[in-house]
Amino acid sequence: MVAYSLVIVGAHNGGQSADLVAQRAAQGPVLLVEPIGYLFDELAALHADNDAVHVLNAAITEHDVDCVTFYAPRRDSTSVVPYADQLGSLNPVHATTHHPDLKDLVDGIEVPALTFTGLIERYDISDIDLLVTDAEGYDATLLVGFPFAKIRPRYITFEFKHSDGVFTIGRRFAALLILLEDNGYRTSVLDIENCLATRLE
Repeated sequence: MVAYSLVIVGAHNGGQSADLVAQRAAQGPVLLVEPIGYLFDELAALHADNDAVHVLNAAITEHDVDCVTFYAPRRDSTSVVPYADQLGSLNPVHATTHHPDLKDLVDGIEVPALTFTGLIERYDISDIDLLVTDAEGYDATLLVGFPFAKIRPRYITFEFKHSDGVFTIGRRFAALLILLEDNGYRTSVLDIENCLATRLE
């Protein structure tokens, strides 16, 4: 089994996390997961020369299915808003709720799917030092299904901004906070979009 220094779910094209990945890859294996094809290709190319970095073109889901429809803004969606290509989601209206002019620039694409349990089994993961999720509204849902009985990452960074719908937090976010506390984590706010959960033992 393998202890991973870093796992990122929703790694985009790797541009924003390049420094973190490089630092973490020097400490141990890194796994980057990205469902959107053109972003994944850029991500894979960016880290092609680093044997410590593993990349996977898939979506993490709450249910055990082979594939899922993922709503992916096209490459040219950034002509509407610069961050449009970061709005890919399992929620079909996630991007268009941010900006209505994206409605003709989002495609439902079929991508391979794994639960967190399936991901851990596939890569024979024994431990994770830092888990990062950027799942555009599904972070809380996905993390509630994380197999904490098997693995408790030392740190978890997750986006909370859309936990209960676009720009909405509520019961799903609250349920995740309770679950994290029950599993020995202290959760704090990092910024207006993200939280950090730190394992206390």
